[in-house]
Amino acid sequence: MNMDLKRFQIRIRYCATCNHEPHALAVLERVLKYKMALSEVILEPVEGGVFEVLANGKLIASRTEESGFPGTEEVLTAIRKARSG
Repeated sequence: MNMDLKRFQIRIRYCATCNHEPHALAVLERVLKYKMALSEVILEPVEGGVFEVLANGKLIASRTEESGFPGTEEVLTAIRKARSG
């Protein structure tokens, strides 16, 4: 099932108290340089050690799922995959 190409939202959830913000900003910068048509890019500070990237609400990269921070290229690959359905 293809996601609506007119609405493609990326949400980066990161633990602000754990100092995950620099990694979130690095991922954000790389995503913006990718020049993909995005309707929204959201940085969402949360708690509990979280670092997640969601595409239209679907988890596509996670620090806890991957036993470490997903790299920026890994995130871009996951976004491309989510974008293509």
